[in-house]
Parts: sequence; C-alpha cells; structure tokens
Amino acid sequence: VAGAASNNGNDAAQMVRARLSSNNLALNRGAAGGAVDIHYYVVELDGNSNVQQGLTATPMASTLNMSASPGSSFNNLTAFPFITTTIDNAAQQFDKASYTVEFSGNQLNLNRAGNGVTSSVEWQVIELSN
Repeated sequence: VAGAASNNGNDAAQMVRARLSSNNLALNRGAAGGAVDIHYYVVELDGNSNVQQGLTATPMASTLNMSASPGSSFNNLTAFPFITTTIDNAAQQFDKASYTVEFSGNQLNLNRAGNGVTSSVEWQVIELSN
C-alpha cells in the first residue's frame, strides 16, 4: 500500500504507483519534479495466500474502461483487488486517475471517473487462504 503527498501542484508528479516483488518495492510516478513524501506499508501474508499483479495503461487519453486478466484463475470469494494509479499529465487532473475496480469472472474491470489524459494502473489480486 502506498500514498504520497506534495504541494507542488503537479498531480502527475505527486501520484505514486507501488509494486512489491520479492524483496523490492518499486515506486513510480507519472512525471518527475518536486519532492514527494511517500508513506507505505507492507503486509506479510501466510504461505497459502496468493498475489497476482500487473500493469495496465490506457491506450488513449479518451479510454474510460479497461480490463486486466491475471495469469491464473482465482476464487473471487476469498480474493480482493487493490490498485494504485498515476496520470501522465502535469495539469490538475487527479480525478482522471480515479478508478473503480470489480471482478468479472477471472478478470478485473477498471473504470475511471473521467478521461482526457493517459493513465496507468498497478493492480493486484490478493487471494487469502481459506
């Protein structure tokens, strides 16, 4: 889980995507510029839990709805989605990286509030053990 704060007025520079792999936490943002305070938490799951992750980017600035397909099936009764997002535009466009996410079978449906800039979504499907 990651969050960031900045007062530089550049939404693309203050929005941070996070991805944990092995023992590495990768943090990415849509644009460079200005210092950003980043707060993050790492949660350790038991050995029977499963996490799938990926990156989906809008193919065009006008795209509102996208889908993501994890590589393996999962039980959506014991799983939940988690996303972090960025935009690729320095203007005040924070709302254009606001997504809702829901399961549709073994797929994630990503729907955003507004369009007009390109955006990227780091997604995770966390499946807890029974």
